[in-house]
Amino acid sequence: MGKSFFKYKRLFVCLIAIAGVVISNNPRSYALNNPQFLTLPFLDSEVKIQQGWYYTDGTLHKPKGAIDYIKGQLDDSTTWSSFDVVAAADGVAMQSSEKGYGIMVLIRHEETDMDGNRFFTLYAHLESDSIPNRIPFFERHSTNYDNWVPVKIGEVIGRVGHTGWSKCTTECDHLHFEVLRGGYYKNPTDPYDLQGLRDRYPCDNCTEEVSLCTGSNFTICGSNYLWTQCPPVVPPPMGDGLNSRWVDVNFPVTSLATAASVLSLGPGSPGYVAEQSFPIPSIDFGDRDPAHYCSFGCDGLVTGYTPTPYFDTFVGQMTGYIYIATEGNYFFNTLVDDGFRLMIDGQVVSFFDGLTGIRHVESTIHLTAGIHEIEMLAYENEGGFWNELTWRTSSLTAYELIPQEVFFTYNPFDTGIYPE
Repeated sequence: MGKSFFKYKRLFVCLIAIAGVVISNNPRSYALNNPQFLTLPFLDSEVKIQQGWYYTDGTLHKPKGAIDYIKGQLDDSTTWSSFDVVAAADGVAMQSSEKGYGIMVLIRHEETDMDGNRFFTLYAHLESDSIPNRIPFFERHSTNYDNWVPVKIGEVIGRVGHTGWSKCTTECDHLHFEVLRGGYYKNPTDPYDLQGLRDRYPCDNCTEEVSLCTGSNFTICGSNYLWTQCPPVVPPPMGDGLNSRWVDVNFPVTSLATAASVLSLGPGSPGYVAEQSFPIPSIDFGDRDPAHYCSFGCDGLVTGYTPTPYFDTFVGQMTGYIYIATEGNYFFNTLVDDGFRLMIDGQVVSFFDGLTGIRHVESTIHLTAGIHEIEMLAYENEGGFWNELTWRTSSLTAYELIPQEVFFTYNPFDTGIYPE
């Protein structure tokens, strides 16, 4: 478990390594056809690549160096539906419109190619009024980048439509995605080397029956490749830790009921001494890292206050969310001194109510994939304090500290960046 459990792993080996992500906080240069900082411009796992198709009048649509994404049945545009479009990398964005592209978003990224040209990504044929209002509208050749607005990787920037030049009226919703170097309509590049795989594009004189365009017969006019058997995997969110609140009191705290009542106290309440709140990377209070948390004994865990005869009686509450990548049974082990209560989604997972020296309390719970609310309530009544939460997915493996990247101070799915 631990960090190795949470890391994004491919479940399939695709014909093209299209979903890899390498994010950098600083500008980096990339080979001309290999801008590896990009991720997918959508989060929906049902989206596929459709590199060319026939309109109902028999005319062949070609992507012309771009990548066309659809949600529906391949080669049947009447089944295609809209989906959210997200920024493929951090950058600054504008929206515009053009006869061919229709309504579109253009993003300028910090990363450059080997010649120093900034990478741009273009998202075309979007639905009317689907782009967030904060993204400004400019003429498509605008280079006044100071007025473009920042967007983050995975941020929703619109919805797929069929605006612009099209022989469709109520069908063929698709995302036209381009990667450019140097600005709008300049130096297009092929981030996934699709152009290098020419046999995966429809041919110019494609007159064969559609039934021939399946399986491995890509050289005719088929498009059933890539994600037909290999759906994209959305990179999981990365956590920022948990919220914590610590309340010092000048009376004994010997039970969960008392601990819960302490949380309702505030300045002026009888017995209330002081409190503070701060984010924590994980639930790891004890002797493991005395420099960061507290030494054994933990006198003055909540620092900054004038000690009282009862300064080692306090309550801690840690709250937030935990991300579960894979559904299954999870084994939790809480190392405590004194009492505690662990709750997930409002359900008590484990607890110890009373005073004790250091003890282990183990529990098991079945968790579905996704985000879950978590709360740890702990109290100390003088002497040593310890509260450490570890986990594992098998009774045959060792417990490991739950890492920061699965804990959140907020619900990441409320941001609209990640699908539920």
